[in-house]
Amino acid sequence: MSGSYTPYGAPQGGYAPGGPQRGYLQGGPVDFQNAIRMQIDNVLNFNGRASLSAYWWYALGLFIVSVVISIISAVIGVLALTLLLDLVSFVIGLSGLSVGVRRLHDSDKTGWLLLLGFIPILGWIAVIVLLVLPATPGPNRFG
Repeated sequence: MSGSYTPYGAPQGGYAPGGPQRGYLQGGPVDFQNAIRMQIDNVLNFNGRASLSAYWWYALGLFIVSVVISIISAVIGVLALTLLLDLVSFVIGLSGLSVGVRRLHDSDKTGWLLLLGFIPILGWIAVIVLLVLPATPGPNRFG
């Protein structure tokens, strides 16, 4: 066998476990707290990569905040405050766009593919499938 043989399923590329450490914007893995903190620091940064953990931990955080805001809005019931809380929820939701774009960059896809989400049902499914694709090993055109 030649020296370049790697068995099917074995890690390949420069980002294999035990390889060089990757930072947040290079698609390095993060925990829940760091995913939230680093995304807040990079909320307007659409360049670089975001790992599966960075994206899905941040999505979980957005879901929790959304549920809390919905409960507060329903309990208070004042229209003006409800509209304000809805606006806050909208702005917080928009913050997830940059991490979504970077997540697609991690699998060497363009961030414009998020626009498929405007297609009801099939587009949503396509976006979810794109967001769970594995990262490209090693550097790609996005970092």
